[in-house]
Amino acid sequence: MERLYLDRLNEHDIGDIAELYSDIEVTRYLGVEIANLADAQDWYAKVSERHKQGLGRMYAIRLLEGNELIGCCGFSDIDRNSHHGTITYSLARHYWGVGLMQEALRQLLSFAFEGGLACPIQRLQAWVNPRNGPSIRLLERMGFLLEGELRSIYFEKGQYVDLQCFGLLRTDQIPAVVMQRLQPCKLDGLTV
Repeated sequence: MERLYLDRLNEHDIGDIAELYSDIEVTRYLGVEIANLADAQDWYAKVSERHKQGLGRMYAIRLLEGNELIGCCGFSDIDRNSHHGTITYSLARHYWGVGLMQEALRQLLSFAFEGGLACPIQRLQAWVNPRNGPSIRLLERMGFLLEGELRSIYFEKGQYVDLQCFGLLRTDQIPAVVMQRLQPCKLDGLTV
């Protein structure tokens, strides 16, 4: 039974976005720093512009009961020429550990691989800090494979950070538990 749905972000979400991304535990392994409402408005404007340009899409993760925004997920990068996208995701700390992000990613994968984006998607990838064990386990459960690690790829919070790349191809053997639960989802006014 689904407990959530993905929906377009809108200006009414800016306060919830500020609250979500001002939690240092949520952003521990993300390159997002939002300290106040103005930062959230700037982030929303950038995400909206990337969406308009067809370069990325970010969605609100909402509970079915109450429509509350509990996180965000989407595509931080969409390459129409090479037919690949980079996924990103975050969830309010209160909702960690109960399988909600796995539900959200099922919908996101369905949307991407079933033709919901402007171009056919052959490959999805995710960049993860190797210290972020829960995120790595989530991607592995979803069928993503570790493809490599970039050492000291960026400098953040006074230290160099490594990133691991996880990839999933449309042709990969996606775990049955994921496929069984891939449900048609409606994003951008399109049901896939």
